Amino acid sequence: LAGIVYFKKNENIESKLINIENIGIIPNLAIHLNRQINEGFKYNTHDNLTVISSTKKTIRDNVLEQLGIECKNFLSCDLIFTESQPSKIIGTEGEFLASKNLDNKSGCHVIMNAYVHTNNDKNKIAVFFDNEEVGSLTSRGADSNFLSKVLERIDLALNLTREEHLIKTNKSFNISIDSVHGIHPGYTSKHDPNYQATLGKGPVVKTSANYRYATTSTGFAKLKNLAIKNNIKIQEIIMKANVPSGTTIGPISNARTGIET
Repeated sequence: LAGIVYFKKNENIESKLINIENIGIIPNLAIHLNRQINEGFKYNTHDNLTVISSTKKTIRDNVLEQLGIECKNFLSCDLIFTESQPSKIIGTEGEFLASKNLDNKSGCHVIMNAYVHTNNDKNKIAVFFDNEEVGSLTSRGADSNFLSKVLERIDLALNLTREEHLIKTNKSFNISIDSVHGIHPGYTSKHDPNYQATLGKGPVVKTSANYRYATTSTGFAKLKNLAIKNNIKIQEIIMKANVPSGTTIGPISNARTGIET
């Protein structure tokens, strides 16, 4: 169980982060009482995914005890149950990572690694939005004016005019990082035979005629040119026409800022 807890201290509102390991379990129904489960079962997210943590204390009691907060001073919290199983490197050659949150902490790691180890005279900004999985329509999500405001405030601090800010924005380039589905050997029919992503064969550019991804021909050309200059092999993936694709926050950010993505 992880998240943030708000509480009152000396008439002020304070907060603490928390991460409690092995706090509970979501038990499945015994096979003796559900013998049809192997034929397919649709879980009721409200009734069937109840967490059992204790027969003596409530989850709130455990959280407040861990943080040393009296119940009378508790105000609110934003907590979520997370997978407790640790990540592992697997495979006979140690090639694969079995882990929760690959989408998109793996992307965040790539961004920060590139940001820290890149030295050039260009302005560079790493952006990490919140709330993608619930629609991005929050003050800290991609479907907000957060990024636009930050970019404008930077230019105002540099005493640039509004026109100069807009010119800089128009000349900027954004790379939206997301996870990609590599070809699954057990379900090859889910992938277009002409556009397949193979694990370990280089970064992938995703395109969609419906702009479910932000990639345009102009953006792809810029990225591919960078890859060629740096001897990086690029893969391309396009979903099958009869398999609806997901989407990313790239198109949202592109529409909000007007920056080529």
